Amino acid sequence: MKKIVLLLLLVSFPIFAQINFESGYFTNNNNSKTECLIRNIGWYKNPTGIEYKWNENDVSKTASISEIKEFSIGNSSKYKRFKLKIDRSTSDINQLSYDRNPIYTEETLLLKVLVEGEVNLYEYQDVNLVRFFMSTGNHETAEQLVFKEYKTEGSTEINENNFYKQQLLNNLKSSKLNLNDFKVITYKKQELINLFLKFNTSKETKTTTFESKKDQSSVNFKVIAGVNATFLDFGNNISSTADYTFKTKSVFTIGFEVENIFPFNQNKWSLFTNPNFQSYKKTELNTKNQSIEANYKFIELPLGVRYFMFLNNKSQLFIDAGVAFSITSKSNLRYSGQVLDISNSTNVFTGVGFKSGRYGIELRYNLSKGVLGEYQSWNSNYSSIGILLGYKIL
Repeated sequence: MKKIVLLLLLVSFPIFAQINFESGYFTNNNNSKTECLIRNIGWYKNPTGIEYKWNENDVSKTASISEIKEFSIGNSSKYKRFKLKIDRSTSDINQLSYDRNPIYTEETLLLKVLVEGEVNLYEYQDVNLVRFFMSTGNHETAEQLVFKEYKTEGSTEINENNFYKQQLLNNLKSSKLNLNDFKVITYKKQELINLFLKFNTSKETKTTTFESKKDQSSVNFKVIAGVNATFLDFGNNISSTADYTFKTKSVFTIGFEVENIFPFNQNKWSLFTNPNFQSYKKTELNTKNQSIEANYKFIELPLGVRYFMFLNNKSQLFIDAGVAFSITSKSNLRYSGQVLDISNSTNVFTGVGFKSGRYGIELRYNLSKGVLGEYQSWNSNYSSIGILLGYKIL
């Protein structure tokens, strides 16, 4: 049965994973606007092209960055192509340069539009790299907002080139903004968005922001409870006569979960932990009429990654996997007059579930772990398959 459940969990991802194509448009090099469905993967790194199709039943096609000037998906995201200069200097403190000036390379990139108005704000993301740009006038060119960390010879101090503040001061002139607004602003997305929105709205021009709630991280807090079908066996590496397998036992679990939803890929990824308490207690007689007793109480500390597959605005399927650390005290196995202390242990788990609103249910499989790790001559296997219910409080 355990193998069947594991197989079910492994195949659930490709069966239920969805490719979301949403209404949008792209503009080609001839400024021709094409309405279509665009695959929305909630890009973490700025895209270099798109996948699109004319309708749900059509075969998807691709368009590269050289073929599209801009594209938009609903009111949630928009990207525009620019040939620009970008500084890719690292912020890794172990690799900082001694040059305070940006080191530019000329590239053609699709920038994410954050704010559109009299002055536009854009974002570019790559691995360990975030850069912001702005455009004015006819918005045909984009200028990087300069922020760079660097070192000074003979010093361990890290310095900052904050020229972006001067750039903002020069271009965002408004009676609604004062000098202090530019002094205190940091090179952070939300602060820049707020500043550009304040400026553009003061000019009474049409202002649009494409930074949706799905681009922001969030934390969920849940209470959880469930029941596991548990499997326990142990044996002696020297004498097989001591081997024994307990009958399957139901074990209840109760705890809580803290989950952090990541702000990329349309909030489809999260990191979670759900500490819980479990108590396994069972006494049986073996074929020699000897009493065998297991008393195992532990606090489980799982840490895992979860992937969501949205069905609609309220419901999602999900699959997760991770590592669980079990901490126990005063737990043991009693066999033929021997008392074997149960030790702390670690195991891998995987699960598949469904979430709707504040409620969630998950089928979780905890792979086998050894609970007699302190003994070289004894082996053991403890595993479980269970249903876990959750209710979101915050």
